[in-house]
Amino acid sequence: MNQENEVKNKNLPTPEEQAKIFSAKTKRAQIRLVNRIAYFLIVALILAGIFYAVVKIFFSVDTIIVNGSSVYSYTEVTDACGYSKDDVLFAVSKSKVQKNILGKLPFVYSVEVKKEYPNTLIINIEDEKESFYFEYENKFFVLTSELKVLAVVEDENKLFDTYKKLAFVKLDSVKQVITTKEVQFFDQESYRRSAKVMNAILNSEMYGKLTYADIRDLYDVRFMYDNRIEIVFGSHIDIEQKISHALSVISKYGENAKGKIYVYDLDEAYAMIEDD
Repeated sequence: MNQENEVKNKNLPTPEEQAKIFSAKTKRAQIRLVNRIAYFLIVALILAGIFYAVVKIFFSVDTIIVNGSSVYSYTEVTDACGYSKDDVLFAVSKSKVQKNILGKLPFVYSVEVKKEYPNTLIINIEDEKESFYFEYENKFFVLTSELKVLAVVEDENKLFDTYKKLAFVKLDSVKQVITTKEVQFFDQESYRRSAKVMNAILNSEMYGKLTYADIRDLYDVRFMYDNRIEIVFGSHIDIEQKISHALSVISKYGENAKGKIYVYDLDEAYAMIEDD
């Protein structure tokens, strides 16, 4: 028995040989794993390439439609949008198109982007709307209701040759005026309050009959209505409701009535009107 055990022990590999055998098996397993991963990666790349080619062929942008802008040309809008024909429609980011156009084209007010699969990108533009003008350093500046400067004209008569309907607004505390930028005030609160009053005018029936709005002192706001009735509002606070109240008072008089209306609060208005 001892002889048989000795023979068996002589046939067993030594610990060093066992380590080498284990290492060789491990390496072969690793090589097989790497080969499998490489195979799957190659297959995945091939499939991705096929997918991209199919998408590129069938979903590339071949038509870009631009609607709505009277300020910018088709080429100016498409150049600004950040995408072009042959880009994959799936990859076009609507928010990026909007951001690019608003950032590069200052006279654009809003951008709506639509995709019509398989190949059409639609860009709907709304231009900034000229609504007011004011005088600053002997020049006349065309403004939006948000106080963005759209144009500058040195002759008031020429202003109305280009812009048929604008309301005149008197501003104060103006620090700087730059075309395509918002009017800069000495303090942000003056800007915010002035814009609020101008929006209230634009969103009411007052706008069509407004001769001027004097908002140089936001605690002594005054409008001239149809060049015949001065409206004294006092504070800019609750200006939307005050405008509505003033219009309701004016509606009680004839079209030739002249005078003054005081609307210091929302409960009543004191009118000094001569009604022909």
